[in-house]
Amino acid sequence: MLADAWAVPPALASTWWGALSRARWTRPVSWRQQVQLYRSCRLFLCQVSPPQLVVDVLEDLHREGRLLSRRQASALEDHILRWVNADGAWR
Repeated sequence: MLADAWAVPPALASTWWGALSRARWTRPVSWRQQVQLYRSCRLFLCQVSPPQLVVDVLEDLHREGRLLSRRQASALEDHILRWVNADGAWR
């Protein structure tokens, strides 16, 4: 859902979801659970998940036992930041 909206390549999206599924730290686990509750990307992003939170989750996944490599986390951040305006909000 979100990976499609951000044009994340399928292999990288799969790696991201796998890392989220293995995560044990509070922020990534909470974020994953919230993603699963929302049916609308737009509502989820506008109501629950500002861009900085998504980047923080990616950084947590990198730091938590390297569930994502630095290269993978940076690639995902690049895809996400394309959808962020100069004020740091979603476009």
